[in-house]
Amino acid sequence: MMEKNNFILRLKARQALAGHWQTALVVMLVASLPSWLAQIASLVQGGGLQQQLLTVLQYGNPELLADPQYLLRLVEGQLGSARLLSNVLSVLSFLVTPMFTLGLIHFFLELLHGRKDQSWTAVFSRVKTGLKGLGVELLTLVKMLLWAVPGLCCMGIITYLAMTVDSVSRHGLSWMVTLTIVSYAATIVPAVIAYFRYALSMFFLADHPDWSCRACVKASIASMSHQKLNLFLMQLSFLGWSILISLVSNMALFMLGSVLCQVLYLGLNLALSVYMNCSLCAFYLAWGTGADPIREAGENGTVV
Repeated sequence: MMEKNNFILRLKARQALAGHWQTALVVMLVASLPSWLAQIASLVQGGGLQQQLLTVLQYGNPELLADPQYLLRLVEGQLGSARLLSNVLSVLSFLVTPMFTLGLIHFFLELLHGRKDQSWTAVFSRVKTGLKGLGVELLTLVKMLLWAVPGLCCMGIITYLAMTVDSVSRHGLSWMVTLTIVSYAATIVPAVIAYFRYALSMFFLADHPDWSCRACVKASIASMSHQKLNLFLMQLSFLGWSILISLVSNMALFMLGSVLCQVLYLGLNLALSVYMNCSLCAFYLAWGTGADPIREAGENGTVV
C-alpha cells in the first residue's frame, strides 16, 4: 500500500512539473544559492590558503622559514582569515535559507494545486515568514537533540570510563565495545525518529504562514504519527537516482574534464532536487492535510 501511495505521489509531482521544469529549476537554484555560496567560499579559501603558503615557502626568506614559530604564526594567520569568511557566510546561509525554503515549498504547493502561472520570483513569496521559518528549524533542532540526550549521556560515560581506566581485560573490552555500539544506536535511532516526527513542520508553515512555530510542529507530529515509514520509503525511492547521477558524472569525468563534470553533476542533482521536493510537497498534501492519494487515483493508476 505504501509503495502504491508513493508511486502515485511521485506521479502527481511529475504531472505538476510537466511544462514547468525551467521555472522550477530556477526556483531551486535560487533557493540553493545561500548554502552553495558558503560551500564555494570554503573551498576557494582553502585553495587560496594553499597557494599563499606555497608562494611563501618558495619565495620567502630562508632564515625566517627555518623558524618553526614563524611558520606556525603564518599558518594561524591565514587560517584565521579563511575561517572568518567561511563562518560569516555559513551563519548568513543559516539565517537566510529558511526564507527560501518556505518560498520553494510554497511554489511547489501552488503547482500541485494547479496554479501554473507562477514565475521564479515565487521563491521570495514567504520573505515575511523567514523569521518564523528560522524559529521552526531551531525548535525542531532542539527537540531532536533532546531525543538524543540519553544516547549522548551513555556515550559520555563510556568515553569517561575509557579515558580513566588504564587497562581493561579482554572481557571488559568486549563489553566496552558493545556498550559503545548500543550508545550510538541510542543516539541515532531516536534522532532519526524525531526527524521524521517533525519533517512536515516547514511545509505547514509555508502553507499556513499565519500559524505559530509551535502550531506547525504540533501539526507535523499529528500528521506523522503513522506516516514515518511512508516518508522514509518516499525519500529512499530517490536513492537509485542519486547513485545513477554519481555513476554518470564519474563516467563523464574522462570525457568532459573535471570542470564540466562538476557542472553536469550539479545540474543533474538540481533536477533531482526539484523532483524530490515536489514529491515531498505531494506527500504533505496527501498526509498532512488528511487527503487520501489512493482515492484520487483512477483504476489505471493515473492521477485524476
